[in-house]
Amino acid sequence: MISVRSILLISSIALFSACTASDEGVQTDTTTGAPNVVSLTTTEYSFAAPDTVPSGWTTFRLANHGGEIHYGHIVQLEPGRTVQELVDAYAEAIRTSGPRPKWVTRFGGPGGTGPGDSSNVTQYLEPGSYVWICPVEDSAGTPHFSKGEFKPFVVRAASTRAADREAAPAAGTVIRLADFSFALDVPVRAGRQTIRVENAGIEPHDLVVWKLAPGKTMEDNRAGRAVAHRARDDPADERPMTM
Repeated sequence: MISVRSILLISSIALFSACTASDEGVQTDTTTGAPNVVSLTTTEYSFAAPDTVPSGWTTFRLANHGGEIHYGHIVQLEPGRTVQELVDAYAEAIRTSGPRPKWVTRFGGPGGTGPGDSSNVTQYLEPGSYVWICPVEDSAGTPHFSKGEFKPFVVRAASTRAADREAAPAAGTVIRLADFSFALDVPVRAGRQTIRVENAGIEPHDLVVWKLAPGKTMEDNRAGRAVAHRARDDPADERPMTM
């Protein structure tokens, strides 16, 4: 998912870090020039997040307090459209494998987060009205947002004291997304770091980082995901789809 400036910055330890319910809200420090920090939590099937956040560079911290994988995707609707229209049209597009409605603009947000884990992303948002959604599908192909996992919020214009937030955080690595490949300017290293993600393609893209279990390979991962998709498409196959 790509922000309004086509840039996301992922900052974390191994791309995931701890986050607790006490983090909820907006943390603001207008004297340092650092991004605001906005914490949100998700369960089955709802978001807990602030109703309004300041515009500018913001770090979103998603904590998954549920038992399933959840995403925190940000979308914006054209004027005159409602959240219920979004839920109905987006769900129909997923059900039919059709195109997403053109009056929905995707603006990034934290990626897939496993139960008990968290994910961070720093991005720039202009003032306006947005919606958090979780597009993960259950084993029957029903997206989580159709079960109530969505939440509108407003990005308000920041005060003049926060004008220094216009400068983007410094990134040590750049990952460019294309149609359909990744390009890294330098190898990703272990430890805490900030990674800049740019969409160089013409389609929206989502970057999710997976850590392979010991002894597993990319082919094992591809095979497992193929089985999960077949399980969803074939009711006779009882193997569950996890995302």
